[in-house]
Amino acid sequence: MIDRIKVIFKEKWFCFYACELKTSGEFIGLITIWFKAHFTSCIQIGWRLAAQYWGYGYASEGAQKCL
Repeated sequence: MIDRIKVIFKEKWFCFYACELKTSGEFIGLITIWFKAHFTSCIQIGWRLAAQYWGYGYASEGAQKCL
């Protein structure tokens, strides 16, 4: 998966980004940004975080950083 992500980043300059805790560097999930699907001019931001980290604002903070 990491190899595929590197290829996408090299081609498009955006991809999945690792989400880590600032305090420990622990990997807790992924955040991604995708630009303009063919059917809309919107930007899509998505995330997959380990359930124990839901509700702490990590997805919102990561989404803002992606933008």
